[in-house]
Amino acid sequence: MWDPATYLRYGDERSRPFHDLVARIPARRPHTVVDLGCGPGRLTATLA
Repeated sequence: MWDPATYLRYGDERSRPFHDLVARIPARRPHTVVDLGCGPGRLTATLA
């Protein structure tokens, strides 16, 4: 069973690739962003 608390146990390791990839997006203010992740949504909130 998927458990957000267990997922967050390794939050630092999981967030590094996210930040690396977001830094490579050339658009300064994209109109649409789609997050296909399976986490609790904390990284998606940073996109907003």
